[in-house]
Amino acid sequence: MSRKWDGFTLIELLVVVAIVGVLVAISLPALRDARRSAHAVVGLSNLRQLQIANHGYANDHDDRFVAAAEGMSPGAPASIGENLRRWHGTRTNQSEPFRPEGSPIGEYLDSDASSVAIRECPAFASTLDEIASRPAHGAGFERSCGGYGYNMDFVGSTRGPMVNGVETRNDRFGERRAVLRAPSRTVAFADAAFAASDLIEYSFIHSRFRSDYP
Repeated sequence: MSRKWDGFTLIELLVVVAIVGVLVAISLPALRDARRSAHAVVGLSNLRQLQIANHGYANDHDDRFVAAAEGMSPGAPASIGENLRRWHGTRTNQSEPFRPEGSPIGEYLDSDASSVAIRECPAFASTLDEIASRPAHGAGFERSCGGYGYNMDFVGSTRGPMVNGVETRNDRFGERRAVLRAPSRTVAFADAAFAASDLIEYSFIHSRFRSDYP
């Protein structure tokens, strides 16, 4: 009496593998799109929380928004150009990267005072992780900004009078809320990066047109 073999033949196995491969290839773009959509939702939420925190800061600081880079601009009024304090973090000397400790906006982001770090943009964070893993690349210089930039020109500094055709500004204070003519149309925070040999973090956004750079 002959025995019947119930296993797969080689051809059947190859057909199954091919079908699985086709299904995976079809599903990968959809998975990538879903991941991008999820990152976008998280990023928009983070940006919204940053501006809510900025309003909280203004409530406690004479209606002024947080300064973008206090003491960054040599020659600006009241500035000595020490460049040790930014909206997202601080450092003790100019050769160090910025750290979230001491962030002027951090305490307004979370009810837990110890949680002062800016929430990272998920898409940018994964990009920086990949870049940092390459040879000759170290930790991000401004990674405590989370991959977001702040409007230093019109929100994070105080605009002054024109002197010799150049607008003066004070980087010690952010702008007053009342100065913004259209707050809902003024971009305060946005995704930001600096394109060099690699994509690197940059904690400011700038207007295309500026009166001090005609």
